[in-house]
Amino acid sequence: IIMLKNNLKKISIVSLTLATFLSVLTSCNEKTTNKNKLELWTMQLKPTFNDYMNKVIADYKKENPEAEIEWVDLPSKEIEQKTLTSIAGGKSPDIVNLNPNFSSKLAEEGALEDLEPIVKENVKKTYLPNIWKSSSISNKTYGFPWYLSTALTIYNKELFTKAGFDKAPSTFEDIEKMGLAVKEKTGKYIFMPNFGDSGKFLEYMVQDGIELLSEDKTKAVFATEKAEKFLNFWIDLSKKGIIPKDCITQGHREAVDKFQAGETAFLVSGPQFLNMIKQNAPQLYDKVGISSQLTGNSKKVGVGVMNLVIPKASKNKENAVKLAQFITNDKNQLEFCKLVTILPSVSNSLSDPYFTKLSEKPTLEENARKTSSEQLKNATVLLPSINKWSELVKIFDLNFQQAFLGQQKPKEALQKAQDEWNKLLSEKKI
Repeated sequence: IIMLKNNLKKISIVSLTLATFLSVLTSCNEKTTNKNKLELWTMQLKPTFNDYMNKVIADYKKENPEAEIEWVDLPSKEIEQKTLTSIAGGKSPDIVNLNPNFSSKLAEEGALEDLEPIVKENVKKTYLPNIWKSSSISNKTYGFPWYLSTALTIYNKELFTKAGFDKAPSTFEDIEKMGLAVKEKTGKYIFMPNFGDSGKFLEYMVQDGIELLSEDKTKAVFATEKAEKFLNFWIDLSKKGIIPKDCITQGHREAVDKFQAGETAFLVSGPQFLNMIKQNAPQLYDKVGISSQLTGNSKKVGVGVMNLVIPKASKNKENAVKLAQFITNDKNQLEFCKLVTILPSVSNSLSDPYFTKLSEKPTLEENARKTSSEQLKNATVLLPSINKWSELVKIFDLNFQQAFLGQQKPKEALQKAQDEWNKLLSEKKI
């Protein structure tokens, strides 16, 4: 900023006047020639889904012949930074494909358009109510839900049969009893929770009915007896050898590897990993069963959401909203779901026979699709969308890890994490 100011001082009055005049002309020209132009940014869809996206765009242009759409696809590692840069530079795209967590950060900075007063009620009602709320903050909504994913319990039927069970656990409470039997009869772990992944234990807490924040999301409230008991439950599972001790540092990739190697009896993962198992461990694939996502006392099921947001800097918000609604309508979502293992965010698509019916001899993938679509009724984004979330998660994960490894008592770890959260949450934005 200081360098920029110094440089500006060196510009002559004549040059500055000329530059300003040309800028105005360019701006007027853009508004005239780009009146119907929309710039759409998506995340990692090219080249796999070129045909699909080009067809969606072509279909939209048939209904809106004056529309001009520039589709830009970016890697997932780049889209957030490029979105920030474009908004800050005043050259924002009109629609961006993001996740609710990053969308909330932009929304809190006032960078996204609130859809509530713009989108008609009959359109809002086409989306699953709990999913529409996933992009809401303080009664404002900043994203059109697009495609979804929910994890399932993928289990080794052979190991559970040897342990005396005909199904996998459905709740956290089932794990201890069934885990002891699996360990005794097979010598294997029942599963490996990927606690090495950021915020994983916080998700489990929410699924067990433990509140993380006050209703207004301004204070942490998780340092309770219930949370202490829940933390001790998982520590005890590790001490008893029911789950691997190194799960505290291991992520989802390692959990998949252990399951494919036959070292664990079940895996919590998305249905897309069935193809990986089929390719990497065909001998295991024939033994695999599917059941709904492992959860806790709240019965909540976690869901991953991708949405489409409208930056406030968009020059054509009205048409941007129109295109976003078109991309996420029931017809287009259903077609997308038939190309890749995802779920739709609209009720009409979800009620299609593709999700509700099974063939006479259903494949594992068919069962997975039906089970994952059925559990969307209780699905929600488990972790809150609030400012400084990444910092809050790091604080919690550090204290959780220390408690799990015996370096802190669980009660003290929870209290310390809560105190640090409240200190951070109380700080005013700069």
